Amino acid sequence: FQRSKMAEIQPNSTLYINNLNEKIKIDELRKSLVAVFKQFGEIVSVMCFRTLKMRGQAHVIFTDVSSAAAAKEALTGFPFYEKPMKIQFAREESDAIAKEKGTYVERQPKYLSEKIQKKPKSKKRENGGEGPAPPNKILFCTNLPDNATAEMLEIMFNQFSGLKDIRMVPNRPGIAFVEFDTDSLAIPARTTLNNFRISAEHGFPFYGKPMRIQYAREDSDVIARAKGTFVEKRATKSVTRSGNAAKKPYDKPTGKEHKKGGDAEKTNTETDEGPGQPNNILFCSNIPDETDPEQIQTIFGQFPGLREVRWMPNTKDFAFIEYESEDHSESARQALDNFRITPNHQIKVKFASK
Repeated sequence: FQRSKMAEIQPNSTLYINNLNEKIKIDELRKSLVAVFKQFGEIVSVMCFRTLKMRGQAHVIFTDVSSAAAAKEALTGFPFYEKPMKIQFAREESDAIAKEKGTYVERQPKYLSEKIQKKPKSKKRENGGEGPAPPNKILFCTNLPDNATAEMLEIMFNQFSGLKDIRMVPNRPGIAFVEFDTDSLAIPARTTLNNFRISAEHGFPFYGKPMRIQYAREDSDVIARAKGTFVEKRATKSVTRSGNAAKKPYDKPTGKEHKKGGDAEKTNTETDEGPGQPNNILFCSNIPDETDPEQIQTIFGQFPGLREVRWMPNTKDFAFIEYESEDHSESARQALDNFRITPNHQIKVKFASK
């Protein structure tokens, strides 16, 4: 969606409030806003944030425009914790309300098909790896709540200058692309919000995982799918943790052999002395038990050439990741080895032993 000028904002069910007292704790502020605004109609959500640039601001979403208009009329300038509230209609109607009204329209990924400017590919490193994506104006967000919407993400990213577009990927909950006007404007957003812990006070009930933000790769399979230009390179099959692997192009630990520190683990994967002998298959270990297989698929899928993610039967803490070539796997390995998938877990990524 394109940013609207303030003068063009039309009345809608979402109010933007600022000039709030920044000394008030977020939980108390949210409860107080609910108490003040609920007299004007049914409230869908009240969103407040702890980030520095969003302090003193909030969004209140009503079920209808008339309630929002009445609240705006009555409470603009109302002294709230010793400061007069400033209230405006939000730039766009809440997606939640639009869906209830049947007027919701899936936003078109214009930036993915028209706005991406081709950048020269970075020189390959001596060992053949492409490395992680360099800073660019498009951010790739993962580990989001399943009920995340573009409107809620807009509130978080709108504190940074140059926000242009937010794209939720159809049928892929938990991920989104955020585009800024320039590379330099995207950098502070990533620096500030990477690992930002979204919680119930932000409109996502019972959710407390940190948001992961990386620079998007223009040639990644994920972006290609979102653009509608992805071409399946060959039939693939993703094996769930309890699924059945169709083939085994590598040795795997079995039974009691798979023990931390055991000789079998080093024999069937790689030693602790280095990343192992380069090949197109990676061994990912130290995966938390609560990790969704789809999350691993998404994390490794941002790198070009992903062919298959395989989970071995009766295991929860490791997986094999197959790419089309050694160059592709090295690029992913360099970027994701020791990647902090949760605050307490860093995944280990090395070359598998064939």
